[in-house]
Amino acid sequence: MTSTGLPTSPLGQRLSTTAHVVLWVFLTSALFEGYLFIPGLPGQSLVSVLEKVVVIPLPLAALYFWWRLRPAGQWVVGLYTAWLAWVLISYLVHQPHDNLTQYYTETQIGGWLTLVAAWVLARHPLYIRRFWQIGLPVAWVATIAIGFWEIHTGHHLGPSSVAGRPIPSVFYFNPNDLGTALGLLLPLVWFWPTAFRRPDLRRWAVPGAAVLTGLLFYILLKTGSRGGEVAVLLDLVALPFVLVGRARRWAVLGLAALVAVMAALIVWARHQGPASHLPLALSKLARLPNLVTGLFHIQTNLPAGVAPGSMTIRWALYRSGFWALEQHPWGLGPRGAMRWYVYWVHHHSPFNTYGIVDAHNLWLEVAVNYGWLGFLLFAGGYVGIALAARRAALHGPTPLARGLGAAVFAGLVGFVVGALSPSSVMIGFLVMWVVLGLGLAAWRLAEPDDGAPAPG
Repeated sequence: MTSTGLPTSPLGQRLSTTAHVVLWVFLTSALFEGYLFIPGLPGQSLVSVLEKVVVIPLPLAALYFWWRLRPAGQWVVGLYTAWLAWVLISYLVHQPHDNLTQYYTETQIGGWLTLVAAWVLARHPLYIRRFWQIGLPVAWVATIAIGFWEIHTGHHLGPSSVAGRPIPSVFYFNPNDLGTALGLLLPLVWFWPTAFRRPDLRRWAVPGAAVLTGLLFYILLKTGSRGGEVAVLLDLVALPFVLVGRARRWAVLGLAALVAVMAALIVWARHQGPASHLPLALSKLARLPNLVTGLFHIQTNLPAGVAPGSMTIRWALYRSGFWALEQHPWGLGPRGAMRWYVYWVHHHSPFNTYGIVDAHNLWLEVAVNYGWLGFLLFAGGYVGIALAARRAALHGPTPLARGLGAAVFAGLVGFVVGALSPSSVMIGFLVMWVVLGLGLAAWRLAEPDDGAPAPG
């Protein structure tokens, strides 16, 4: 044994390698949100099986490293552990314990395991490097392949068509989730070359990242997810805060170019007549400015027969959600937000949500489900990881730490607003937990543990 208590025998080293490979596969499969089904096991995906495999040893490993090494990021892991404990307490306290409520709770356990898996893997940076070099590109290419298949064939893995117009959902359940996922993943594409040590591979990765960016951005436009589009814009806005010198100037130019292209498309689309006559991507893009103007023209009492706009519905959802939080500051438990909206749809709520029963807002969903305490634990960990990623980007000792920190910081900044778009259970959004875990990994790479292996 070493001074840190880590195994040095051949058997111990083999077991350690096996454990790290399992965690690596677990992280990679999490990017597919449960769509890697295992033949012969109905209803089971690779990530769900691996969650069951690591649910006991991974927390023990995290506790061991926490106790022996005091690794960077331990207080954020502590916050998210307290968050998970509060989720479980909330589940036990609140009824009913139906299958969906249990699923809401299990997704939080899976998310926590994903986060901690990246944190533990970062002790051996080679695994984080290989995950960025190989694991993430596999998910990017799969997203592109399935996205193009959905767009051009009309066949879909999820509810992804509007008025007969095919839009992609890939393995993120609905197009808004896919758009938000792309807002998280695109910064990791932009900084992908920093994952390579060899100059020749880095040179090949630069045009590769450009091609991947173009294809993924095309799929983003086809989703029609305005939240995803705004998230990508915010990703670029965040870059000057984590880059220096020439790289910062390129980031500013990239942001300016994207804004110019999107502005030209918006102006052109708005002059083509009714949005219903345009392809979905252009029609949603043409209405993107309405998200801003709608803030100043929110109508709460619409005449009968008048269809509400997006901002009107969201404003009603938010007001009803804050009313729930006012009445129940300790939260309504897992799936509580959905139960609240469903109840008031049928009981004459003072806030007409027009039949919508999802918060369409990650932050509000967390608060209504788990109260102010749950919100502070969740948001505190999120902010802590984002700030640590920024420090790693500016002061990390290796290109890997700096690049990963910059990518995670940009993705998390964009997700703050991107998370207002989707309608599903965003706290079970595994790609979000993977990116949060990579933020913890960047933190550990920037501040190596005592006795830790040399950077990979």
